[in-house]
Amino acid sequence: MTTCIKPVTDTVPENWPFSWQQSLQAYQQSSQESLEELTYQDRERIEIIKSKKINKKVVLNVGGVKHEVMWRMLERQPRSRLGLLAAASTATEILNLCDGFSLEENEYYFDRHPKTFNCILNFYRTGRLHVVEDLCVIDFGQDLEYWKIDEVYFEPCCEGKYTGRKEHVTEEVIKNTKVMKVVEDDEDFGSGPCARYQKCLWDLMEKPNSSIFAKVLSLFSISLVLLSTLGMCLNTMPEFKHQLNGEQIDNPYFALIEAFCISWFTIEYFLRLAGAPNKWKFLKGPLNVIDVLAILPYYLSLVFMEEEELTVGDFMTADNGTLLFGNVTTVTGSPSNEKENESTESEFEDMSRLIQAFRIARIMRIFKLARSSSGLQAIAHTMKSSYKELSLLLLFVGMGMLIFGSLAYFVEKDSIDSKYTSIPEAMWWAIQTMTSVGYGDLHPVTLLGKLVGSACGVSGVLVMALPIPIVVENFGAYYMEQKKREVIAKKREDLAEIRKSNNESFKLEKENLLEVLSSDPGPFKKAPESPEEEREKYQNGSSHHNYDNISYEDVIKD
Repeated sequence: MTTCIKPVTDTVPENWPFSWQQSLQAYQQSSQESLEELTYQDRERIEIIKSKKINKKVVLNVGGVKHEVMWRMLERQPRSRLGLLAAASTATEILNLCDGFSLEENEYYFDRHPKTFNCILNFYRTGRLHVVEDLCVIDFGQDLEYWKIDEVYFEPCCEGKYTGRKEHVTEEVIKNTKVMKVVEDDEDFGSGPCARYQKCLWDLMEKPNSSIFAKVLSLFSISLVLLSTLGMCLNTMPEFKHQLNGEQIDNPYFALIEAFCISWFTIEYFLRLAGAPNKWKFLKGPLNVIDVLAILPYYLSLVFMEEEELTVGDFMTADNGTLLFGNVTTVTGSPSNEKENESTESEFEDMSRLIQAFRIARIMRIFKLARSSSGLQAIAHTMKSSYKELSLLLLFVGMGMLIFGSLAYFVEKDSIDSKYTSIPEAMWWAIQTMTSVGYGDLHPVTLLGKLVGSACGVSGVLVMALPIPIVVENFGAYYMEQKKREVIAKKREDLAEIRKSNNESFKLEKENLLEVLSSDPGPFKKAPESPEEEREKYQNGSSHHNYDNISYEDVIKD
């Protein structure tokens, strides 16, 4: 309301230039001019503030569902999105907080899913944040972030449930992301002239499911691994040993099988290396390192082998089926004197021990099966991912060995029939008891020693059982992850085949169309007929195409 003070006529001098009516008129005119000088932003601000003062309620449209609430309720959380909306006074500020608004209808629109908004709105009413059981925790967490509400407001009844479910789902999402990342790791063979053949060789040697021949080749390689391992085991049996100059030697037939298997493993390794898109990544791969360790001992044993050799041709078969020695070719070094012969004997002993170590290293070839077995790969990954639990298990077992071994030694050492001569020997008994093996070579004889043994056995069961469920869970998780990778890879292969088939069919159709147009250039005399379903659409008027003006040049241009 505009007010003006009327001057007292008795106190106004006679030479006063304006009357009080003229002064009031001049003031009103200046006020009208100042209102006209307001900018569009100022008028907009005034309208928004005026709308909020007049309307105590506001309509929030969340995904098409309208909620009518009080402005003062939203002001209870001033740092949240709706609290900032209640304090906003310009259109720019409002549009930064919502997706649209109308002052005439007093409505603000948010393009969000309306299902979770009830929990958000209940938080403004009560100041307590709860989560509904059937909501996705990841989706609800994103909504909390959108509405600018911190997770610390969760009530104790929902905090643990929400946090646990969110961590579990997050881990699963990370695992699936890693799986997709591994599967989507495309193989780049380059664009050289041999890239096509390199890819074919890689698929043949590395992907058994790529073709029938690749599957047969994989089965053949697995069979040779099993055959060589079986031959190595049978070669140690006395029934298959042969005598040469009073010493046992290996069966030459098993040696021939060994040479054939190692030759194939070597050829297979170099073929896979030749087809690998990334040679350095191939060389440092764990499975490829195992292949080298499985092959290398055989060649090292050939290099350091003694000069005395025995061949298959040195045996003859008698009438009764037994093997007889024929012409045994023995190549031995001839030392110049006995002193040199004695010195070489010690060298040969050291060399024989080295050869035995190489032969023991041949056991590594059984791990070649891990290339074709997802179960063996899961075991290796479980050992890697469960190192903390396994370290804890070793710590518990070590402490139990030390404690119960020391107790058993000090309790049993004074007994006449006691076999506990030292603490390390008593620790050997403790590890047998804790793992429930019990060889029986050591056992307590006193009553107190038997009590110690009972406590050792019970504690061993508890110690061994504690970390095992975690290891089993890791094994199951990785095994399922491997299965997911196989399924995703199979789907990608099927999708690639479908795309390839579609491209080939499209190319064939285009070639046929070009052939028709080249034989008879110019406009079509008759519109090309479409399949029966498409013709029905055209007849019903749902789709219309004009083919009358299509020419050969237009198709070539496309």
